[in-house]
Amino acid sequence: MTNVDIDNSKVQPDKAFGYLRVSSSEQAAEHRDGFRRQKAAISKWAAARGVRIIRWFHETHTGASKPLDRPVFRDMVTALH
Repeated sequence: MTNVDIDNSKVQPDKAFGYLRVSSSEQAAEHRDGFRRQKAAISKWAAARGVRIIRWFHETHTGASKPLDRPVFRDMVTALH
C-alpha cells in the first residue's frame, strides 16, 4: 500500500458522519457528558467548515480494540459504501 499526499485545503466534503465513542457504560450514562461533549465538538468543527453531519454513530466500546473490531464503527464504514 502506498501513502498518498492529499492537500486537505482542496478536499472539502459537504456531508459527513459523526462517530462518538466512550469506553464504558458509565461514561455513556445520560447524566455524563461523554457523548454530548464529543457531539458538540464535532458539530462545531462541521459548522465552521460548512459540513453537514448526515448521520451520527454512538458506540460504547473500549478504545483498546482495533476500530474494525468495534461493531458500530464497522456499521459506519459499511454505510460509506
